[in-house]
Amino acid sequence: MPLHFYRPAAALTQFETAVELNFKHWKALHNRGVSYAMNNRLDEAAQDFSATIRLHPEYANAWFNRAEVFMEQGKTDLAIENYSQAISLDAEDAGFYAGRGEAYRLQGKFALAEADLNRAIELDDRLTKAYLQRGELRLARGEYDSAAADYRAAVRNDSRSAEAFRCVAWMMATCGDERFRDPKRSLQFAKKAVELNGGENFRLLDTMAAAHANAGQFNYAVTEQQRAIEMATGKATGRE
Repeated sequence: MPLHFYRPAAALTQFETAVELNFKHWKALHNRGVSYAMNNRLDEAAQDFSATIRLHPEYANAWFNRAEVFMEQGKTDLAIENYSQAISLDAEDAGFYAGRGEAYRLQGKFALAEADLNRAIELDDRLTKAYLQRGELRLARGEYDSAAADYRAAVRNDSRSAEAFRCVAWMMATCGDERFRDPKRSLQFAKKAVELNGGENFRLLDTMAAAHANAGQFNYAVTEQQRAIEMATGKATGRE
């Protein structure tokens, strides 16, 4: 979860102590919320971000981070409301637009999504998330050349992004246009994504299964897909 905060989160116990000492310390509440979110305690994170907003409603990052939690919970309408409030407070943060663009994309509001993602890239042309989301949008619309260009930009910008390698692998394994299929490279990119992530993400294993299937390696595909299904239990959202 790409949460916005200005220094790395310390141990959760430290933030809990800080809040106990002063329950109206909005920055301590915010940082505890970040720590909760990083530990997948999403309801508690949302509560802390809400408390922060009540105490300091001008703090754009609290609105953004609450939006990110809502996205993790599949509450895209609430996420869009919170991203929009963050943007109204700070219209120059590329991440805010990228987040809202992703939410619009998931709702099928492609024109709004593309406008936000374009704006995010204008503000920060190295923002990997924005390229990946715009690539997903263009892939869904059958704009394969443009989608491939966005995915290439994402990999160039961040060679340590498992999600960037996953998106390239998925397109090479599943694209409706055979010109963009590449069984060998799809497997290479899927394996790289798993290597970067450590193999604990069901979406990466799902992509690995697709890459094996595209290469005609169906036994491997079934094995990876079964692992993905087992790992997705309790974690998948929406159509997943």
